[in-house]
Formats: sequence, C-alpha cells, structure tokens
Amino acid sequence: MPQKLDDLVAQMRRLYEVERLTHQEIAGRFNVSKQAIHYRLKPLGVEFRDAGQTTPVIELEKLERLYIEKRLSAQQIADHLDCLIGKVYTSLKRHGIEHRSPRKHPELRDLKIGESIEVLRPKTTGNTQAITIEWAKLWEFGFQSER
Repeated sequence: MPQKLDDLVAQMRRLYEVERLTHQEIAGRFNVSKQAIHYRLKPLGVEFRDAGQTTPVIELEKLERLYIEKRLSAQQIADHLDCLIGKVYTSLKRHGIEHRSPRKHPELRDLKIGESIEVLRPKTTGNTQAITIEWAKLWEFGFQSER
C-alpha cells in the first residue's frame, strides 16, 4: 500500500532536521528534485541551513574500515551509506586520507612527456557478431548501398 503524502513529508523533515541530510541527498532517496524537497518542507516552517552548513562528515573509523581495510571504492561507500559520492570525497579530504585513483592504469600518472608504456586492450564484448548479423539482415532485405 502506498504511503500517504503526509507520512512522506514527515519522513523528509526528519531526514533534514534530525539526520541533517541535504536537499540533494533526500531527493535522491525519494527520486525527486531537490526543489521538490524544498517546496514540501517550506510550508512546514522548517528552518533551512545555509549552503555552507554541510552535513557532518563520515566518521574516521568508518572510513578507515570501508576505504582502507575493505578497499571499497568511493562509489561503493556512498551506495553502502546511502549518501552522495561527494560526501565520501569530502570526508576523505577532511580526515586527511588520500583517495585512490580510479584509473585502471595508475602507472600512466608517472609518465613524462615523450615516454610511453604498453597497455593491454580490453577484451571485446562480443558485439561484433551482433553487428554482423544486423548488416546481414539489412543486406537480405534490400538495403544495400548503391555502387
């Protein structure tokens, strides 16, 4: 049974005032725009925070466990904690934890101008067969290019 609008708005208010989530974080949970959250909370007399009053950072112990010990990516941590990836990066920065490069080939970072290295190409996904089949169908139905 769908939740009543009043229950949803009360939940939005709790997330904003008690859990101190941003409009963007709440909007992500409800799959609406951040403006929709603002317009639902404003008539309730909710006192809005200034843009500079961000949500608290993720605790150091939690970040160390997830990012350093378990080696989760910033996106995986954001998904796990149900927050935005920006909050993860901000927390890493505030706690002085250097974030890992998302690059597949970190050795590229150390290259100087004019240097090169050999990098393996990713395997193909098998789409070439599908493309070949599609071209064969087009050919069969007379969509041949004119010579």
